[in-house]
Amino acid sequence: MSSDAIQSVPALGQAQIFPQVAALTSIPLSEGSSKIEASSFQSINYSLNSLSDSDFKDRTAFIRTSFAEETKALEDLDALRNEGQEYIHMLYTYRSCSKAIPMISSEQEQKFTEAEKHEIYLKTFQVLQPQIARIKQLLDFTDKARL
Repeated sequence: MSSDAIQSVPALGQAQIFPQVAALTSIPLSEGSSKIEASSFQSINYSLNSLSDSDFKDRTAFIRTSFAEETKALEDLDALRNEGQEYIHMLYTYRSCSKAIPMISSEQEQKFTEAEKHEIYLKTFQVLQPQIARIKQLLDFTDKARL
């Protein structure tokens, strides 16, 4: 219908619409048409929420099926995804950490003795060592995830 034709249709109020809708129920529709309504049987209700849970705890009950290997692979992928999420958060927090590390510039070298410089470097290493170990774990994770 064109927009002009739609605009020419008069607007009906609720008092006029309800009797017209009620009149539609009197039209016989059973002549030669298929019955699409369910009989007195109840429909089967099932939930797909278990698909969002990826723990696959019941996998061992179906060892002889082809899905056992697939669910094991899905479980492994989910574990990799969870571990990867931790590394993403870790890397995000490492942004701009280098600005907080004390550096001895060439102009400042003469102000410090070798023992003081060694102490600064040692303390910096002690603070960063656990984080460097985590970055090494990230590298191991990337190797593991590629295989």
